Amino acid sequence: MSDETDSELERLRKATDAEDEFLPLAEQIPMREAFELHQKIAAELNVPAYKTENRLWSELRKHNLVATRQRPKGTSVEEWVRSSEPGLPNFEYTEFTSERAIRELLCRKRARRKELDRDRKREKRKPAKGQSN
Repeated sequence: MSDETDSELERLRKATDAEDEFLPLAEQIPMREAFELHQKIAAELNVPAYKTENRLWSELRKHNLVATRQRPKGTSVEEWVRSSEPGLPNFEYTEFTSERAIRELLCRKRARRKELDRDRKREKRKPAKGQSN
C-alpha cells in the first residue's frame, strides 16, 4: 500500500510541476536566496537588478511568479495532525520563487525597457507639429 501511495504522490508531483512552468516544487527557493540569485542573473542578462528585496518580491508577485506555502505555526504538520486537540492553529505563510521565475521576470523587464526605448526613439524621429521634413 505504501508503494502505491508513494507512486501516486510522485505522479501528482510530476503533473503539478508540468503544469507550473515557472514554479516547479522541486526548484523553489526562499526569499534570501532569491535576492542574491537575482543579482547574479541580472548581471548575466545585462539588466539592472532590483535594489531591495521588497521591490523584487513586489514585482514577482505582480507577475504571479511567487508560490505561497502555509503550515501550522510552531509545529510540523505531522505533530499538529497527531495532537489530541488539533483545533484551528495559527498558520505561518512562506513565499517561494524559482530561478526560472526570476529569469522570466528579468527577461520581461529587459523586453519592456527595449520597447520603451524604441518608442522614445520613434518619437524623436517624428517632426514637430507645424514643421515638415
